[in-house]
Amino acid sequence: MGDRKRRKGKQPTVLLADHNQKRIDNITAMLDGQYQIMTADRFGAAKAAMHANAIAAVLIYLDQEGMQLLQYIRTLKHQVAVIVLEPRDMDVTPEAVELELGALNRIKVPVKKEKLLGSLSGLIMTGKQLAEEQRHQIHDFDELTGVFLRRRFQIETAAMLKAHPRTSFIMVHFDIDRFRLFNSSMGEEEGNRLIKYEADIVRYVAAGYDFSTYCRVGGDQFILCHPENQGQIETDAEIIAKLLGSYRSDYFMEPTFGIYHIDDRSVPVESMMVRSLMAAKQSKHLYHHYIGVYDREMDNAISNEVFVENEMQNAMVQEEFQVYFQPKIDPRTNRACGAEALVRWLHPQRGMIMPGQFIPLFERNGFITQLDWYMWQHTAEYLHAWIQAGYDPDPVSVNISRVSLYNGNLVSQLNQLLAHYKIKRSLFQLELTESTYMSNPEMMKVRINELHKAGYTILMDDFGSSYSSLNTLRDIDVDWLKMDMKFLPQHFNKKEEKAFIIVSAVMNMADKLGMEVIAEGVETKQQRDFLKTTTCKLVQGYYYEKPIPAEDYTRKYVVNLHT
Repeated sequence: MGDRKRRKGKQPTVLLADHNQKRIDNITAMLDGQYQIMTADRFGAAKAAMHANAIAAVLIYLDQEGMQLLQYIRTLKHQVAVIVLEPRDMDVTPEAVELELGALNRIKVPVKKEKLLGSLSGLIMTGKQLAEEQRHQIHDFDELTGVFLRRRFQIETAAMLKAHPRTSFIMVHFDIDRFRLFNSSMGEEEGNRLIKYEADIVRYVAAGYDFSTYCRVGGDQFILCHPENQGQIETDAEIIAKLLGSYRSDYFMEPTFGIYHIDDRSVPVESMMVRSLMAAKQSKHLYHHYIGVYDREMDNAISNEVFVENEMQNAMVQEEFQVYFQPKIDPRTNRACGAEALVRWLHPQRGMIMPGQFIPLFERNGFITQLDWYMWQHTAEYLHAWIQAGYDPDPVSVNISRVSLYNGNLVSQLNQLLAHYKIKRSLFQLELTESTYMSNPEMMKVRINELHKAGYTILMDDFGSSYSSLNTLRDIDVDWLKMDMKFLPQHFNKKEEKAFIIVSAVMNMADKLGMEVIAEGVETKQQRDFLKTTTCKLVQGYYYEKPIPAEDYTRKYVVNLHT
């Protein structure tokens, strides 16, 4: 075992488990100046190094010793970031490797520097985020309301169900319909005050039962578990509706409830919570219809979630997630002026899986941060390849999830990624959704300001798709506003004239506020012709082009337009 530390500083330590000195020297040279390198040529030495040092990532050459090290890493309670260096002539079947693989990535030997640096950076970033999430999970109580958080609720609920095997229970999901609109209109402080009031309501309802558990799962969402009394849930719902109605006389509020009758106690408490959430979605935005009830038809959705969670890690290793590009077109010249990078999942058995079937789950389980990095890295690789081939590509925008925006090291990690691929920041634009911004406006303002100072162009996606307000338009500091044309009828007529007037007015306001406008979801010639009369600069939608594979985009919009 050797220590190949090249310069002083708090650099992450990478353990290289390999016996080939030439390969060790090559990889050490690639990582020189960015990482401290430790080497181990035997399993015992690698194991000792992991016990004695704070290792950020392990590079494992996949021979017999490497397989033994992978088996050992799988037994550890803490997660270890691993990259497998896979021989091109390996005699181990991929299926056998998968049984032992705990890695987020594999790299074929001989190793390419850019691939190694990009993969290492992404893995270490993900590891830090997971460690931070695990640190937060040890806390049992919500700081704002004082009620249980998810982890403690699951423990207490499981214990309650076990202690009362003959009692029928229900799981109740409770939130406020259109809370986000309230938070946007009234401000975060008033929104927090309302959430505290919700918590008091939950305590009041729970006190009416001999035993119960409850928690805050996030935002305005709470979950209760208590004995099932015939007709009592309807009574509770009416009481809660009246309490919410009396909160402010100048603002109408209604609750939403999702009910799961616990008929199978072998189901994990987390799954029971998901079922109550699914039930709540059935009664969203339905006036005076508060309660949705879980039924077995919803099992298909749960089965899909189980499938996605079981397959997602392998899908990333096998690069089943594909980058598709949808061009942004100048409606006056019909020329492409850039694109948005979008993810598609090409599963070997199920075929194309659309983002709506996996992105919401990834946002809930935290895997979205890995997918974000994966998409950023692959998009950067395409830009780099186009530039290296002598083309002058237009900017490409990538999506940033809410979870990734909470990462305090986001700017430095993006800077490092683009430096690896020698890409100008003006070519790598960043999109966040309006709902992401509204989840925590003050924090988002700070992050957007940091990104602007670093030279990034920021786009707000899906503006107008939910409950946008003029406050949002006033407060945001973005360069481009992407307006969702779902608000705009596909065909103009006198009856729908108001919609066109409103869209035009919002675009004019954005223009006066110094924001360029992209219209997305443009599907008809009539919509395109109307947009040509406005201040809209670019359009994006099926009228011009659906999202297409990277190879097709390269041929049609990079090679053909820049040769």
